[in-house]
Amino acid sequence: MLLDCFRRQSVPEQLDLLRAEGVYIGKRTASGYVTVMYQLDYFYVEIFYTEYRKSIYKLDCFSEVEPLDPYLVGVDIEALLKMINTH
Repeated sequence: MLLDCFRRQSVPEQLDLLRAEGVYIGKRTASGYVTVMYQLDYFYVEIFYTEYRKSIYKLDCFSEVEPLDPYLVGVDIEALLKMINTH
């Protein structure tokens, strides 16, 4: 699916697509909201909840990688580095 097509969907349709086809990237808390990030094809969707998975404040859709930075902080690549160093 293309980003523009996704944006034209209603919020319930967007959420259904994310549940069915999205890849969960991570969760974080920022500015009083719990945000959950998904990848869908070649773009990303960040859902801002006022209460975790109860009330959606907004959805942000983008194809840039810079907004992923806050989610990468919690990624532990130590095992990957050890594997690379042993080969």
